[in-house]
Amino acid sequence: MLAFTLRRILQALGVLVAVGVLSFAMFRFAGDPVSQIVSLDTPPEQRAEVRKSLGLDDPVLVQFARYFGNAAQFNFGISYQLRQPVASLLAQRMPATLMRRRPAGSRATTRQPNSPKLPIRPSEVELFSLFSGLAPS
Repeated sequence: MLAFTLRRILQALGVLVAVGVLSFAMFRFAGDPVSQIVSLDTPPEQRAEVRKSLGLDDPVLVQFARYFGNAAQFNFGISYQLRQPVASLLAQRMPATLMRRRPAGSRATTRQPNSPKLPIRPSEVELFSLFSGLAPS
């Protein structure tokens, strides 16, 4: 049982690293965040100042290490569009996400009258969906 748990933890860490690399690459190469923050008529000197304050002039590996370190500490920075801390935006939306998860988990594990017996209990499915992040939001 311990070996199974350790193997699952290692798999979860691998998935977290893969998702981190993919999300960093998507945000890094999707466009220039400075263009989203400042207007089109902003002088180049001010754009360079914003780029430096965001750390976008650092090498890619330094940016990735900073990104991963901040994400590990749940420091997601400031939303470019809403100009609010991302952590507070997530906290605002989490109750609605959790409220939606419960009925979906219950429906997914409800047996029909003539269906075969489920190999696992509904509570196990709900716990798995809660902790694995697979719950619908």
